[in-house]
Amino acid sequence: MRDSKGITPIIVLAGITISAVPSLCAITQFTKETDDDYFASWSPDGSVIAYESNTSGTNIFIKAIGGGPRFQITFGHDHHASWSPNGEKIAYASSVSGNYDIWVVDMNSGTHTQITTDSRTDVLPAFSPDGLSIAYCSKFDGQFDICTIPVSGGTPTRLTTNEADDYRPCWSPDGTGIAFTSERSGDFDIWVTPSAGGDLTQITSGPSNDWGPSWSPDGSAVAFDSDRSGNFDIWMITLPGGTLTQITTDPSGDYSPCWSPDGGKIAFESERSGNYDIWIIDYATSIKSSSLGEIKAFFAE
Repeated sequence: MRDSKGITPIIVLAGITISAVPSLCAITQFTKETDDDYFASWSPDGSVIAYESNTSGTNIFIKAIGGGPRFQITFGHDHHASWSPNGEKIAYASSVSGNYDIWVVDMNSGTHTQITTDSRTDVLPAFSPDGLSIAYCSKFDGQFDICTIPVSGGTPTRLTTNEADDYRPCWSPDGTGIAFTSERSGDFDIWVTPSAGGDLTQITSGPSNDWGPSWSPDGSAVAFDSDRSGNFDIWMITLPGGTLTQITTDPSGDYSPCWSPDGGKIAFESERSGNYDIWIIDYATSIKSSSLGEIKAFFAE
């Protein structure tokens, strides 16, 4: 049997043997294949990570935290996995329809469903906390803006309209805000838009490039990657208050943090092994105080 995307359905999540999460000591290498692996997304129970790998093109894979083989979920040219809050679906961007659109795969049936159908480039999906909407980046008139769309499909809502590019949406845990990366201030910084639309709030500032926000599960902080130390590392900023903490300090580049559902770990991609792999840090025992101290608090009360 073939699914709606013309791909034979593959393994379902229930068929994976999940081992207990091991005790992490500072930083652990999660993927070790010779391919490049990017954009980690934790399953809601914290037992599995979805990510993209440039194997046979670029496709979405899943792998259990406790070890074992990885399993390929898509078989096209697919990117940017985002797990639904109930663990039953993964959203991703695919060019199988001729241009990049947002798709969702049902992890129980293996069925792939196209969510966006416009002629624009739609990438970087992120499930809302209630599982009813997906935020993503869509290219309008040469620049990317943040949009949302119901998981059932329909008409997108455009939340940003600046001439600068806006990337990498990430919902706040309560669903009221969406953090994203934008260069509208001159450098790439982290901003927040209300998910219902409205005035934007700038979260980071300074002569640096801040990318890939990931909101902590309790809503108290946002992790991101930044070159503010002269090298791309993982950083965290508290909300409100603006206290900065540098989480990684490796001379290799570290990017795209993703907080675990229990708030105790952060997965990220790094080239510290010679190619890009997914790594996991127990940030509670590994953080290093920032020498930069505090920055001005831009977060609106």
